[in-house]
Amino acid sequence: MRLAKLVEKYIAEQEWNKEQIQVDVNAGTAKFGTNITISNQSFHLMVESNEERELLLFNLSTPFSVIESKLPDAFLLLNYLNDQKIYRGRLIVNENGNISFKDSIDMQNIEGNIVLIDTILQSGIRVFDDNMDAIASVALTRKTYKAIRKKYDKEVAIENHPYSAKSIQTLTGDIAGEDIMALCFIVMMEASKSAKDDLKTIMDGIKKINKTKDGWRKMQEQCKVAFVELKSDLDDCSELSESEGLRLQMAMDRMSKMMQALSNIEKKISESDSTIINNLK
Repeated sequence: MRLAKLVEKYIAEQEWNKEQIQVDVNAGTAKFGTNITISNQSFHLMVESNEERELLLFNLSTPFSVIESKLPDAFLLLNYLNDQKIYRGRLIVNENGNISFKDSIDMQNIEGNIVLIDTILQSGIRVFDDNMDAIASVALTRKTYKAIRKKYDKEVAIENHPYSAKSIQTLTGDIAGEDIMALCFIVMMEASKSAKDDLKTIMDGIKKINKTKDGWRKMQEQCKVAFVELKSDLDDCSELSESEGLRLQMAMDRMSKMMQALSNIEKKISESDSTIINNLK
């Protein structure tokens, strides 16, 4: 009973109860069952050995059964996980409606090693750890395979994005340390050049604003001079007809409004200039 002893050795290593081993010497089989916790739920583990066929068999089952109406969605999800995800073993719906991870090891001409058993078990645990939400949702809720598949496809798209952590690691995985430093230097140089170009664009914009402000100031000064001259002429006029006086007063009012408008425009330009400068700090 070489394989049965190997199973016993693994059970002892895990400090599980040996009394749960069922050995049939005549049939050359041994079975061991226990419960293990995965994602805060109690899963049932069954390990079997078959001396005649020289096989170790593993079965890790969920604590819940698939709702009958959700079986088509469950089958579709399990097929997707079996085909698209890189795991050992297969996910199935067993005769009791539970979702099970099943795997086997052909031990013919292979020296017994408990590492093999642990590798299979950890693979099964990882299957459920990675996909527990999807499996439980498709088995017990109204959530459909289509909705779950859409989520998986989105995750795959993000993972395969050229700037994802995985893609960068793939690209740089074989690059030596010195080459990585050189690559970082090139990236920093490009970033510096880009920042320099942005700064030049902003400075050119500030120069244009200052040039515009100078033009407005000159126009405002000219209007001030004209206004003063007009007011002086009015003061010098001791005798004006009523109509001429009214026309002159209207002209002065228009001039005053123009100067106020010019002052407002200059203020707006100054505020825009200050905003740009503050953004540069």
